[in-house]
Amino acid sequence: MSKKWLYACAFSLCTIDIISASLAHHYIIYSLLCFYACALFQTINKKFLVFMLCLICLQQFLVLGNFGIALIYLLPAAGLAYKLQNLFYSKWFLPLIIITFCLTAQLLIINPLILGIFDKTTYTIGKFFANILLTGLFSLKFKFTES
Repeated sequence: MSKKWLYACAFSLCTIDIISASLAHHYIIYSLLCFYACALFQTINKKFLVFMLCLICLQQFLVLGNFGIALIYLLPAAGLAYKLQNLFYSKWFLPLIIITFCLTAQLLIINPLILGIFDKTTYTIGKFFANILLTGLFSLKFKFTES
């Protein structure tokens, strides 16, 4: 994949997330986070991953008012991704593990305990399923090759 396409895709997903969160007054789908979970398992340069981290932090700042709070789970998720790449031969399900880890941290730990945002259980479960489905769709686009 070309670098321009990746940067344009990440920026457009950030814009879509910000607009949808502004219209709905809360996040429904974390599409940039799903894209980040898939990008962790590709042979992409580190500058792009840092760019995506900055976009996710900027997006959270614009919607929730806290810059950098997403780094609480994004940096350990990146470390976990690099460890999981060495442990498993098949890599198609690894983005699903990463997005589940990130959503658990965001929806069940950071939102209620740090930000004071409480969602209904059915709504939270719906967010989990929607984001896992979107991550699965993004992982169809990426080719998981052995590094």
